[in-house]
Amino acid sequence: MGTYTVADRLPLILARWLLITLMLVALAAHPWLSQAAGRTWVNIGPEGGAVSRLLVVPQTPTTIYALVGASDYGETVYRSTDGGLSWIRASAGLRGRQIFDLALDPLTPARLFAATDDGIYRTANGGVSWSWLPGGPSNATHVAVAPSSPEVVYATSGWIIYRSADTGATWDAGTEYSSSLSSAAALAVDPSNANVVYAGTIEGLAKSTDGGATWSPLSQGLSASPLDLRAVVVHPQSPTTLFLTAGGATALYKSTNGGASWTTASSNLPGIPTGLGFHPSQPQILYAGTYSGLYRSTNGGSSWSLLPATVGRAVLSVANSPGDATRILVGLTDNGVLISEDAGATWLARSSGLRGLTVSSLAAAPTGEGSLYAATEGGQLLRTTDGGASWEVLNPAMATTGTSLGSVTALAVDPKVPTTIYVGGESGLFKSTTRGESWSLIGPSDPSFVGFSTQALAVDPQTPANLYLAGIRFERGLWRSVNGGASWTLATSGLSDTEVRALAVVPTAPSTLYAGTLSALFRSTNGAQSWSALSVGMPGGDGVDQITISPIDGDRIYIRRSALIYISSDGGTSWEARDVPTACVSVHDLVASPSLAAGVRVACSAGVFASTDAGESWSVEGEGWPDDVVATRIAHVPGAPGLIFAGGRAASVFAQQASGAGPQIIAQPVGQTISAGQTAVISVRVSGEGPLSYQWYRGPSGDTSNPVAGATSAALLTPPLAADAAYWVRVTNEVGAADSRSAPIRVLASAPKPQPQAFIPLVVR
Repeated sequence: MGTYTVADRLPLILARWLLITLMLVALAAHPWLSQAAGRTWVNIGPEGGAVSRLLVVPQTPTTIYALVGASDYGETVYRSTDGGLSWIRASAGLRGRQIFDLALDPLTPARLFAATDDGIYRTANGGVSWSWLPGGPSNATHVAVAPSSPEVVYATSGWIIYRSADTGATWDAGTEYSSSLSSAAALAVDPSNANVVYAGTIEGLAKSTDGGATWSPLSQGLSASPLDLRAVVVHPQSPTTLFLTAGGATALYKSTNGGASWTTASSNLPGIPTGLGFHPSQPQILYAGTYSGLYRSTNGGSSWSLLPATVGRAVLSVANSPGDATRILVGLTDNGVLISEDAGATWLARSSGLRGLTVSSLAAAPTGEGSLYAATEGGQLLRTTDGGASWEVLNPAMATTGTSLGSVTALAVDPKVPTTIYVGGESGLFKSTTRGESWSLIGPSDPSFVGFSTQALAVDPQTPANLYLAGIRFERGLWRSVNGGASWTLATSGLSDTEVRALAVVPTAPSTLYAGTLSALFRSTNGAQSWSALSVGMPGGDGVDQITISPIDGDRIYIRRSALIYISSDGGTSWEARDVPTACVSVHDLVASPSLAAGVRVACSAGVFASTDAGESWSVEGEGWPDDVVATRIAHVPGAPGLIFAGGRAASVFAQQASGAGPQIIAQPVGQTISAGQTAVISVRVSGEGPLSYQWYRGPSGDTSNPVAGATSAALLTPPLAADAAYWVRVTNEVGAADSRSAPIRVLASAPKPQPQAFIPLVVR
């Protein structure tokens, strides 16, 4: 046995300190293992969507199918089995498809056909699964089932029609029904005779009485070119009565002799009907959907009257319930389904579970504020403050500016004053300081800015009054504001291409910005006062669609053009190409991780994917993302890196929360006293689910304005110091974040006097 002094123990103490430091650094650099583990995507709404087709099953009218997506095509199918009270998705196997038409087998109601940009798909189980049918058109725009012989199916692609006599198992070679080499616009089958078919292009309509083998044009009474044919509908109770919608001077035509001649039937209708419905027992009663509401005719279309309860409703589709003369269903633009049980006197929203909005932009306020904003492809702006339990449409408040929003191209929340939000669209840039309760239209005051269409918007994360705005009217440009949009200055010096499509501010050095244009990538290091071009080396040029920068490592930059991704780890000096996830046919969003320096996520045609090594490898993000949903946007919540939101095509918004433990600081950095010109080493010990990311800052705890470049491990080696300083560290993982105390470093003008060392006995047995 014996005693040991501190001097005796010093090598062991230093070795242990070094070992602990190396272990902490290794943990911080550990790959983002199974980041999706324990995560499940949950659809949080909002409910609604553009419903372009409604099909009611004749035998069981409580079963309804809805084609949901954009106003002129669908992207998913929903099914209701309780008369519209609730809806579920019924489109597994149709992901990424544009669905132009939907047809129901009237005798086998679980069998449906979908005309898509990839041909004809069929389901035999009510949409639980869909399969592609070979042999038919490669790009189908219309599909129709013969009501009298449901095994007969017709489909069109351009001016060619295809026929199947065995429910789509095989198809004929296709015949031309029009000499016009233009896209198909209409297809209908006589409900009493499977061989009588009507098909047309935008230039005219033709009829076949022999199952599509031969065709005759139908033009008597129709307007001269351009007719701009939109649809043809055969009256279900009177097969010789047809209705034709068109985009010319006459919006609706009627024929009572199987198309041999036509008369005008659009009196009192405000524009082109978007859909037609028929009373189940009284052939003279018709319904026509328009963007102004639902109209009814009681005289076979000779005149029409607006149903008062539908004023201002943009109707895309109409259906009547067989056997129930009082029940009418309409599909709306962005607002789902309305159903009337009293022949149109009153209406009820019936969209529970129908979450079919296409999300074009997402933005989340910092944690604690609780607001999430979502913009849709149809031009709606919505807000939830309760995690999606309820959503509020903010567009009516925007109407007070006298300008409608239009399609949204930019959406941002002030990172320090989260009640302030910015929304850019085809009508300009809007600002609200009241979480969307009231709005003002802001922008440069020069006349050329009137009618300005926003292309990109960037907000300085450290000084949010600094805004950067790119857009187009007669000329393209880039503007800068230093007062929250009250005034603007042109910021195009050095931009050889002013068609700016992407903007990003370096979070850790906000005077540095990147701008992507149609042909090049530019960088500014002086707050957009001047720009210089950077060479990326992308095939076909350096055009850029999107830029995202790591909030932890400002030198790590990602750019996207279509499905190409490039990364720079040195502030844009050099670039490397990255493969997108193999399952992704197209990429729609690229977002840097808020907590991992090399973390990045993509929203693509196959869902959401994550990388922890700057795109070297990818893994599926989370569990439960629907197989039929294309991901469009990703949003992180500032201050809560474990909470992720994602938007989908015709799928509204999804959310997931990371499981596990957030970081906890168990040993704070300790202050030191050093001599002028010396360095100091300070460190922190942290618990929590790995991997952990570190970023050191100079200044008081919580002040992120002075990040220390490259200081991303558990230990910090300061530069030589000439004056007192203080340092602190923020530690993050995918669950949360923790800030350390600030460790003061006292700097003496001369070397500190040696302090007596106490001897600590250590007994070794």
